[in-house]
Amino acid sequence: APDNAGNDAYVTPDGAGKKDGSDWDNALAGNAGGLQAAWDSAGAGKTVFVASGTYAEVQLLIKTGGTSSSSPKCFIGVDRGAGRPVFQGSWKKEAPEAGKPLIVVSSGASYIEIRDLELKSYKSAVIASGPNTGLHISNVDVQDSRDAFVFDGGATAEKPDGGSHDILLQDCEIIRYTKRGVRIQDGVSQMRVINCVADAGGKDYCVEVFPIGFAVQGNYRSKLPGVMDHDIHFINCEARGNYNDAGKDKYWNADGFCAEHNTRDLVYINCRAFDNTDGGWDVKSPNPVLVGCVAARNKRNYRLWSNPGPALMVNCIGENAILRGGSGTAAGLHASGGNIYVQGSTFRNNNIGVDLDKSSAIVTLLQTKIEVPADGKASTIEDGGVLRVIDEKK
Repeated sequence: APDNAGNDAYVTPDGAGKKDGSDWDNALAGNAGGLQAAWDSAGAGKTVFVASGTYAEVQLLIKTGGTSSSSPKCFIGVDRGAGRPVFQGSWKKEAPEAGKPLIVVSSGASYIEIRDLELKSYKSAVIASGPNTGLHISNVDVQDSRDAFVFDGGATAEKPDGGSHDILLQDCEIIRYTKRGVRIQDGVSQMRVINCVADAGGKDYCVEVFPIGFAVQGNYRSKLPGVMDHDIHFINCEARGNYNDAGKDKYWNADGFCAEHNTRDLVYINCRAFDNTDGGWDVKSPNPVLVGCVAARNKRNYRLWSNPGPALMVNCIGENAILRGGSGTAAGLHASGGNIYVQGSTFRNNNIGVDLDKSSAIVTLLQTKIEVPADGKASTIEDGGVLRVIDEKK
C-alpha cells in the first residue's frame, strides 16, 4: 500500500515524485492503477482527490466507505487549471452491451461521496449494487453511455425494506445513452434526484429498445415479492430525446420519466419532459404527485396508470403532443386507470386534451384548462371511464 495508508490520497494521470499519493507533489499515477490504490489506501472518512487531466480506460471498485453520514469516504475531482478530470472509455453505441463501468459500488459499501467528474464513452458511470446507505453523487456529467447511473437496491424477499436508502444524485448532465439515463430498481428508497438532465439524443442515437430518461423499475427485474422502490423525489429534472422507432404498426415506446407498478410515493417537482416518442411521464405507481411540471411534444405528455390512486397533478402543463409514428393516440393527459386529480393545470394544443381509455379511469379536473386546435377533442372517454370537470379555469 502507499506510504500514506489511512490518510487522504492524491491522484494525477501520470503521478509525480514518490508516487505514494501523500500530496500533489507525490501523486499516484491514475493511468497506472493509481485510482484503485488510492481508494484502497485512504481511510474510512478520508478523500481521494483526482486532478485535472485524462484518465483512459480506468476503473474503480468501491468495497469500503465511510463510517457515517457526517464522515463519508469521498472521491472528488479537482480542477487544477485544466477543468475537472475526464475519464475516457471506449464504449460505443454500435455495440452497446460491450464495455465497462467507471465505478462499481459493492453491496454493503456505504457513506460514499462522488463528485466533480466528467465521463466519455463508458458503459456506465456508476453502478451501485446495494444495499448501500448514504451514497451521494453530484456534478458528474456523462456523455455516451448505455445506462449512465444504476442504483440496484439489493432488497430481498426476506427483507423487502432492507434495500438502498439515503441516496442523492444531484447536478448531473447525461447526454446520449441507449437504455437509461438513471435506472432505479429492486428496493431503493429515500432517494433524491435534483437538477439532473437526461438527453438520450433523439432519432440519431436510437439503437436499442428502448431509452428512458429516469426509470423507477421496482422489482421489474428481480420479481422478488414485496420489493418496491419508494419515497423517491425528482426535483427540477429534465428528460428529453428518448426515441424508439418500432415500425409502422407497432407501439413506439421511450419515455422521459417512467415508473413501474411496484413503486410508491414518487414525487416530481418542477420537472420537464420534451420530445419523447411515448410518454413525457409514463407512471404506473399507485400514488404519484406531480407539481409544477411541464411536458411538451411527447406522444402522451402525461400517461398515468394509478390504480387505485390517487394520483395528483398540480399546476402542470401538457402541450403540443405529437404522434411521431406507430400506434396509439397523442394526448395531453392519457389516463389508463385509477383516480387522478388534476388541479390548476393546463392542457393546450393537443389533438386530444384528456384521454380516458379504461373503465377504471376516473379523472377529476379542478380549475384546469383544456385548449385544443379546431379539429381536436377536449376529451375522449372509452369503456365507461369517468371525467369530472369542476370550476374550469378560464
